[in-house]
Amino acid sequence: MNDDLKSYKLVSIHKNSTEEVQFEINEESDGTQRLIDIMPGIIDVILSDKVYIIDEIDRSLHTEITKSIIKYFYLEKAMAN
Repeated sequence: MNDDLKSYKLVSIHKNSTEEVQFEINEESDGTQRLIDIMPGIIDVILSDKVYIIDEIDRSLHTEITKSIIKYFYLEKAMAN
């Protein structure tokens, strides 16, 4: 707007009972990085009438996360009919 340049850095914060620890995204597990990669597309599909193809959806994701994603879209389709 007024020639100000802003940059943002994606980090994650892990909390335990005594402290918060900040991690760079490349320090996260492959599954967490994969989820961060595919979430914008999944959200876009939920909010609009689009198709999103995920090759090897189960790659690096925890089995329960993969099941939850598939179940969500399966239930959405069933409820739409």
